[in-house]
Amino acid sequence: LPLLDIIDDMEKALQFAEESEQHSVKGVRIIHKKFLALLEKQGVLPFISAGTPFNHDLHEAVAMAKHNGSVPGIVLDELRRGYLWNNALLRHAQVRVAE
Repeated sequence: LPLLDIIDDMEKALQFAEESEQHSVKGVRIIHKKFLALLEKQGVLPFISAGTPFNHDLHEAVAMAKHNGSVPGIVLDELRRGYLWNNALLRHAQVRVAE
């Protein structure tokens, strides 16, 4: 689980940098991909939550929001990604859910 915190920090940094072509950002992208590949070899996979129905078994709702065009109970976005380990829940995704 502590390794997932490092992945979270890398993903936040990459979101901040967005499409930057700086060499340091390119390096972080490469390290991120290698880290995810290493976790995948150990059976640890992230799962996508945005756009799916809220599921207590996979998600931790940390916020509710009104969103035009969204069906109530649909996950709007992930604040922290969730992970499975050999198809069992390793960490809940923290999500924002449509009201």
